[in-house]
Amino acid sequence: RAGAGARDFVYVPLQGALGWRYPHQAARPLDMLDHVLAEERELPVVATLHPKWRYAPWERAALRRRLAREPRLTLSEEPMERLLPRAAYVVAETSAVAFLGFFLGKPAVLFGAIDFHHIAANVRELGVTEAFRQVRETRPDFDRYVAWFLQDHALNTGAPDLEARIL
Repeated sequence: RAGAGARDFVYVPLQGALGWRYPHQAARPLDMLDHVLAEERELPVVATLHPKWRYAPWERAALRRRLAREPRLTLSEEPMERLLPRAAYVVAETSAVAFLGFFLGKPAVLFGAIDFHHIAANVRELGVTEAFRQVRETRPDFDRYVAWFLQDHALNTGAPDLEARIL
């Protein structure tokens, strides 16, 4: 669990469509970022853009406004592999970065509905303030959860009983 104790910043991997709220989301990604800044008053916040998304000029302008008014917020181009080990926790809509963080013992706040929600502080279920309280105060059993999720609730294509499990 390299980096499990690191508390440098809150990592917010943004997804596409920053100004749009899909039905499975508790907030638009831009609003999610505002919630992070309002709820986390101690740690810096590092956001990243999705590497495969083409953001509209108005989305980039909205993000620049947030960067200008909030000195604790930075936009990084560092790859996830370098940011995640140093993060205190992850805040995302439905990003797989949150799931990968579980391997490093990084808790997550989720603003969207996703399959791996069980041990995350889920805004849709808890509300914003309670989700942030829980992510700071609880430490799930990450190893047990990842094993449960991947072995009991996903298909292992290399398993000898794959066909039986599919059926």
